[in-house]
Amino acid sequence: VVLQALVHNPVVRGWMLSDGHHPRRCRVGRAPTPGSDSGGDDEVVLSGGRAAQAACMACELEAAFQAVFGGERAPFAPVGLLRALWVLRGDLAGYGQQDAHECLGAVLDALHVGFTENAARPVQHSHTAPCPCLVHQAFAGVLQSTVTCARCGNATHAHDPILDISLDIPGAAGRAEPSRTESTPYSLRPRHSRAARAADAALGEWLAARRGGACATAPSQGAHPVVTLQDCLAHYTRAERLAPGAYTCSRCRATDAAATKQLCIKELPPVLTFQLKRFGAAAKLDAFVRLPLTVDMTPYTASAQAAHAQALGGLRASAGAATTSTGSALPGRIADIA
Repeated sequence: VVLQALVHNPVVRGWMLSDGHHPRRCRVGRAPTPGSDSGGDDEVVLSGGRAAQAACMACELEAAFQAVFGGERAPFAPVGLLRALWVLRGDLAGYGQQDAHECLGAVLDALHVGFTENAARPVQHSHTAPCPCLVHQAFAGVLQSTVTCARCGNATHAHDPILDISLDIPGAAGRAEPSRTESTPYSLRPRHSRAARAADAALGEWLAARRGGACATAPSQGAHPVVTLQDCLAHYTRAERLAPGAYTCSRCRATDAAATKQLCIKELPPVLTFQLKRFGAAAKLDAFVRLPLTVDMTPYTASAQAAHAQALGGLRASAGAATTSTGSALPGRIADIA
């Protein structure tokens, strides 16, 4: 699955097939033959030194691309790529069952080493200067965490680099959402087509028969037992109330003020990877998650949250003077919307 995702990724495929990596000149997995003149590419062979020098994930991925897109009809077995993974990550070696998400992370880490070690000059990267290697150019984004003080409205932002996002499945196994959380104020449930509703109904009937009773429905989908990717993203970017005393505001210095924490995406990568957490506290979750062909990521970004916060600020400022069409004052709880 990991190899198929990389091979058919347009960003990775375009870079690898445009001579992005040169195995014969790779300094990670190959070294000059001892005692030979290192002036030509033909005199570069596999190194017989350390195990870390004998395996390069970038070289093996390039070989996989050549085998898949080289026109050969014979079946391709990625033995070299598997061997490189075992050499570079001993904890993944063997024939035991491994997690695909952990495998993808290990492959991307090894590819980053293979690409940066062959750079013409040392690569140094940070939040302000991203790494120029293929892995970070394709998969790296920036996650923003915002903590807001409910007393003075001060917002503190923290940014962290990410290569993927791990999403909980809301409402799985019929469990209700925690009472200490709030949903995002966006309407994230798209209009389902007739075919999608029919598929949801069929899956619901199958799930009910499998469980031997009425199927558990996801709170965000009402009568539909299928959770969507948008539901998972809304759950991930919801505002969460922090425990009392867990936050000290840098502006009003209050240690007992209520505060909320909310995650959003500051910078979207060209390729965004999602991991669905299929294991709960007790057992594996069997809820269905429907993945759309396209998804609008705008509501989950920092710019959308900033626009919403600005709109709420204007609403709070005018809540005291706001009236309905009949002339009666609007309820004061409008000012407490968060």
